[in-house]
Amino acid sequence: MITRIKNESRWIRRNLERTFQVASAVVIWDDGSTDDTERICDAAAKAAHPKSSVVYYPWGWVREWNGAGGACHYLRSPFAEGSLSYTIRSEQRVNEIRDKNALWSYCKVKVPFTYVLCLDGDEMLSNLAVERFPTYLKRLDDGTDAIAFPFVFLWDSETQRRSDGIYNSTWHIRLFTIQRLSPGELFGSTFASRNPGGFHCGWVPFQPKKIEACREEIVHFGYIDAGLREEKLRFYTRIDPTGEAGYTHVVGRPNSIAPGPLKVEPWSDT
Repeated sequence: MITRIKNESRWIRRNLERTFQVASAVVIWDDGSTDDTERICDAAAKAAHPKSSVVYYPWGWVREWNGAGGACHYLRSPFAEGSLSYTIRSEQRVNEIRDKNALWSYCKVKVPFTYVLCLDGDEMLSNLAVERFPTYLKRLDDGTDAIAFPFVFLWDSETQRRSDGIYNSTWHIRLFTIQRLSPGELFGSTFASRNPGGFHCGWVPFQPKKIEACREEIVHFGYIDAGLREEKLRFYTRIDPTGEAGYTHVVGRPNSIAPGPLKVEPWSDT
């Protein structure tokens, strides 16, 4: 599993507890966390693999649990060292494409893998997705290149999801295989986007030829309460002020992404 995170101490433990049930290796790119995200990640890896050992590097650490590539890699972004006041060009500080390509390059060099699960720090696999995970790998072995998951956007509680506009039917590719890429195609694979800050570049660094969808969901915590939603709106509009119709749908105000009225419905992680 690969992930790019920042200040995800509220959710990252739950993300990793389920991820470690399906992933043999986890690679984390930390874009300058100032909370205890790093400590929680290490604790989660150690809890999942009590006999693991850790090696520290200037750029982060690797906690290993077998000689076959099983490990948690924690990479601290060199672009996020120090505060914003030490950034020579502040508009260069946030760049999702740059970070994901650095993360992807590290994986291609350092991590043995065939399948890649991609999650943000405020997401986790649903219980059903964990249970069904072996069937996804079989589909990838049988000719599918990538699998798209339906997303549940929790709203105001963990038993309630938003269900109007795009929130009613949002699917994202979050699992893919590289087994049908040639060495040259894998070498040249990169993330790309034309959006400011490198936003909306997705989680697949090449164009899959065959994509299938599954029914089991990925859970998104990032909009669960009003404070988080307002924080997201401020961040998105600072970096990308014209994207997604001003991003006002994030806080429940109608726009072309979600014209309204805002609608929620019960949800259970069963």
